[in-house]
Amino acid sequence: MGPLLAAFMTETLRWPVPFWVYFAMNVVGFALVVCFLQETYYDRGIAADEQPARGSRIARLTGVAQWKSRHLRNTFGQACWRTASVLLKPIIAISCLFYALVRPIP
Repeated sequence: MGPLLAAFMTETLRWPVPFWVYFAMNVVGFALVVCFLQETYYDRGIAADEQPARGSRIARLTGVAQWKSRHLRNTFGQACWRTASVLLKPIIAISCLFYALVRPIP
């Protein structure tokens, strides 16, 4: 909805107006996420009865709960490999190659 509204306002008003409206929409959206959504990280590699304690809401928002359970999580190398393994899947690799070949050079 934001880009559509911003495009309409850009055609009728000066450019700072849609910028600030879009900024306000993003601030409201961020505040709603922080206030009402829960941390969704759940490592399926760990048995359900061994999952780390969730901790308080503040600890989850600041990352303290995740830091305390870091020994149960992936290492930095494992996390990087997970990203690389997704990019190396045939359908993703082909899509990236296609995009790289058809993208116009500035």
